[in-house]
Amino acid sequence: MEASDTISFRKALEAVLEGQRSDERLKGRMNASLDLQVLDCDEEHRQWAEYAYDLKEMHLNPYDGIHGGVICALTDTCGGVTIAVAAGRMPSTTDLSCSYLRPMNGQHFRIRVELTLLGNRLAGCSCSVYDRDSDKLLVTSMLKYILLDIPTKTE
Repeated sequence: MEASDTISFRKALEAVLEGQRSDERLKGRMNASLDLQVLDCDEEHRQWAEYAYDLKEMHLNPYDGIHGGVICALTDTCGGVTIAVAAGRMPSTTDLSCSYLRPMNGQHFRIRVELTLLGNRLAGCSCSVYDRDSDKLLVTSMLKYILLDIPTKTE
């Protein structure tokens, strides 16, 4: 049994995010700077998860919207965490396509990840980013990952 099977899906997602924030080696990296929180998830089937992101001043572009690279990092990180826990193995991004529908110039955001593929070597997901205050869809993305032979640490 893999580590991700011994605890609930939500607790495993939270453990991965907490590891990114608390591991001394990872503290200064992009994933930790996002300071993501789990909002909700599919405990039974592990097919989707939702995350909260609140605006960070350091993530703004010159005209006070969230930088496009940070937006890609948000979807990549949320997708990667969801797949890491669902698969029990660490993913590495192979393809990311991001569609910017509206500027992300609010304060509070919700990122929904839906798994589209979970195979032995490859995994995929779609992500939708919403403004949490207006519930407007701002960004969509499609991501693919290769699953590495590195177990996910969730405990």
